[in-house]
Amino acid sequence: MPHVSRIKLDKQAEYKLIDSLEVVLTRVSKKDEMTAFLFSLMTHTEKLMLAKRLSAVILLKEGLTQSQVANALHLTRVTVNKMELLLETKKEGYDIALRVL
Repeated sequence: MPHVSRIKLDKQAEYKLIDSLEVVLTRVSKKDEMTAFLFSLMTHTEKLMLAKRLSAVILLKEGLTQSQVANALHLTRVTVNKMELLLETKKEGYDIALRVL
């Protein structure tokens, strides 16, 4: 993931910023509006990076090996390994995404 500025925000400001983002993400319900919002917020590369990571989780859940996922999505094995670890440790969030899909 891209790194944020080295200049740290105080925790309260950080919380408010993240909360605002989460509010927008939960309240935008139409695909065309979400597309417009994400187009404004992120570059194509950032959206593709997130889409590949979600796809990696889906493929891992379907039983593909890390090597197969890395080859299919043109990701490094390190990235796929990291996604598998996140899938194991933060399963709830991925289960939500998979349920939505």
